[in-house]
Amino acid sequence: WIPASQINGASRTSCPYLNTAANHGFLPRNGRQISIAQFDQSIIDSINFHPDFAHAITMAMLGKLGVLVNNTEQDASLRLDLEQTNVHDKTEHDASISRFDLSQGNNKNVQTELVQDLLDDTLPMAYNYLNTSSVGRTRVRRERESLKLGNPPLPSIFFSGAQGEAGLLLTVMSDGSSPITSQNADFRRAPKERIKSWLVNERFPTEQGFKRS
Repeated sequence: WIPASQINGASRTSCPYLNTAANHGFLPRNGRQISIAQFDQSIIDSINFHPDFAHAITMAMLGKLGVLVNNTEQDASLRLDLEQTNVHDKTEHDASISRFDLSQGNNKNVQTELVQDLLDDTLPMAYNYLNTSSVGRTRVRRERESLKLGNPPLPSIFFSGAQGEAGLLLTVMSDGSSPITSQNADFRRAPKERIKSWLVNERFPTEQGFKRS
């Protein structure tokens, strides 16, 4: 792991995962000139998503940016810097759990106070992990906070996308709790120390027990 601050000319974005992948070398460490294949492979190698799912995530991101031409030869030559993936109301949205809204001026860099609010949304607060209830509570709170700033409600595509991001947060950082039952929707838990290390430092929290699924 090498933080972006130690890499000359590093390009980074608002997505914690992409920044983390670059910091660990799953993507080019400077975050520049990244191909479709490199985006796909980084997801496969770092968090072990199925290749089809990894490719679907990449193509959805690029489709929102409007950069795909649906021509195999031209798409193969496509290269993007990470900062180019940070486009408001396309790939980036308000009411993030770790970033300010665009109207607040800085929607790219992590805000430690927002991460702490995420960790404090557990009931009781003494829990040392996040679960589906706490992350759902965070999503509702952040959307209300965004509305209070005068921003419009999240469009449906970002509403569902934000839910997906929250679900992936628990999936990727899970502590491997027991299988789900009809009586227990909070089976999947993510230790707070893992979440904090990942979101604040943009580093896979191996020292806190994180392992690729």
